[in-house]
Amino acid sequence: MSTKRVKSDEARRLFRELLDHVEHGGRVEILRYNRPVAVMTPYAQEEQVMTVTLYETNSDLLILARGDDAWDIGAPDNDYLNGSFATDAKAWIDGDWEPNENDGQTPTNLEDLTAVAEWTPAGVRLLVAVEQLGGAAEMYLGEAE
Repeated sequence: MSTKRVKSDEARRLFRELLDHVEHGGRVEILRYNRPVAVMTPYAQEEQVMTVTLYETNSDLLILARGDDAWDIGAPDNDYLNGSFATDAKAWIDGDWEPNENDGQTPTNLEDLTAVAEWTPAGVRLLVAVEQLGGAAEMYLGEAE
């Protein structure tokens, strides 16, 4: 799937062309101030895309969520969690791994938490500035882009 990135003012002007691109299997990221703010994808594919979102609490605990299924996975204080967000997210989507109480994770809710990053099959995207990441999220994400 080819991806076009366009500024919001260009998107208005090129809407029909972008719609044709999406209709033929492409993807369009619309940018405002050089940050992605919207994505256009073919309707059928959008329903199939799965996202895993990373949240970080004020006490450096990490929360993974897929839809309404949210789990406190603790803090990355061991080598296993270092830089493994993308790997864990993909494994959860693929059904090769899932958070569970036997491994020390606990179900939780997302009330009053802010998402800091998300994983989709297209990759990891930060939802906050790098400077806003706490140490736990930064460690779990690995090298923040």
